[in-house]
Amino acid sequence: DNGALFSITYNLNYKVVRNTSLNTTYILTQCGTPPPKATVIPPTNTTVFIQIPVTNLASLATTAVSYIEMLGKQAAIKAVDTEGLVSSPCVQSGLEKGTIVGLEDTNSTLRAEQMKKFDVIFSSFGNDPGTENKTVITSEVEDPSPLKSFERTDWPTPTTGRDWFGGAVAMDDAVLQDLVRAIHPELFKISQYNWIRNIAKNEPQQLLTSANCTAADDATSPVPDRALSCANLQAGVSSGNGGASVNSGGLVNSGLTLVLGVFATLAILF
Repeated sequence: DNGALFSITYNLNYKVVRNTSLNTTYILTQCGTPPPKATVIPPTNTTVFIQIPVTNLASLATTAVSYIEMLGKQAAIKAVDTEGLVSSPCVQSGLEKGTIVGLEDTNSTLRAEQMKKFDVIFSSFGNDPGTENKTVITSEVEDPSPLKSFERTDWPTPTTGRDWFGGAVAMDDAVLQDLVRAIHPELFKISQYNWIRNIAKNEPQQLLTSANCTAADDATSPVPDRALSCANLQAGVSSGNGGASVNSGGLVNSGLTLVLGVFATLAILF
C-alpha cells in the first residue's frame, strides 16, 4: 500500500510503515510476537519500533484524535496537546473527569515528565526532546493526495456541532469491518456482522456525544472493542526473518491492528 507521503509493507507479524516525507520508518509489531531481527531491519536513528495495538498514547495533533475514535480506540488516548482545540465531546468529557490530561505547554520540565508515561506519541510535525523512539509523525497536513483533501473538507464543523466522522459511518465496527471485508471478503464467511449505520438501508447518521463515547468503559460502550487480549494470542514458530504467524483465532484482532498499523503514521488514513 502506498500514498503520496507514506508506504506500507506487510510481513507475518509486523508491518513496515515509511513516512517518505521525513525518511522515517516505523516497525509495528503485533504484541506477543518477536520484532524483526536486526539483520532484517537494522535499527537506525530514523527507525522507530512500536508494539501494537497501541493502548496508551498521547496526541500532539488534533487531527489524530478523530481517527483514533473512529477505530473505537478512544480509551487509548491518555493525553492531548492544545486541549482547547479538540472538538471531540468524548475527549472533552475525559478531560473533565481526569481520565485524559492536557499536556503542559509552559513548563518544559513538567511536560518532559508527562511524556515518559506514554507508550506512543502522535504528532503532525516533530517530536519533543527525548521522545524520538516513540513518536509517530504523521505529516498529514503536508500530504498532497486526495485523502488529505477529503479529510480537510469534512473536518469538524462548528455550525453542526459534529465531529469529522459524525457525517459518516463511525466507530470500529463500521470502519474496521467494512474496510477488512472490502479487501478480504473471504475472511468473514462464518462471522456475524453488526452494522452501526447501514447506508444501504438509509439509516440515519450517528451523532457522537459524551453520552455514547466509544470505549471509556468497554462494558457499557455502544460498540465494544473486539480486539483480543494480547495474552490470548498464540504466536507461531519464529521464521527466518524474525517474523511469527498468528493463529486463525486472531484474524479479527489482526484486522484491527492492521488498521492501527496503517494509522500509526497516518492521520492520513486513520
